[in-house]
Amino acid sequence: MGVFLPNLNLAILSRVSEGTCGRALGGVTTSRYLGQFLSPFYSVPIGVAFGLGFAFEVTGYWLFAIAVLFAGLAVAERVVR
Repeated sequence: MGVFLPNLNLAILSRVSEGTCGRALGGVTTSRYLGQFLSPFYSVPIGVAFGLGFAFEVTGYWLFAIAVLFAGLAVAERVVR
């Protein structure tokens, strides 16, 4: 995370205008902390019902699906340009 977060901030700042950089970084920070706050509400019931390993597995599948979605959006954006 120590290498990822500064690079994420740089990637976002390179894509937004000067007028919206504060809102963009605020959105990233809000998303990160909301994810940390809300994750127990998601993972604990799954972990109790099916085991902690299954909770990690389901989360991994969701994150992979989101990564594929964003990769597809990035490819589509380059094709349009």
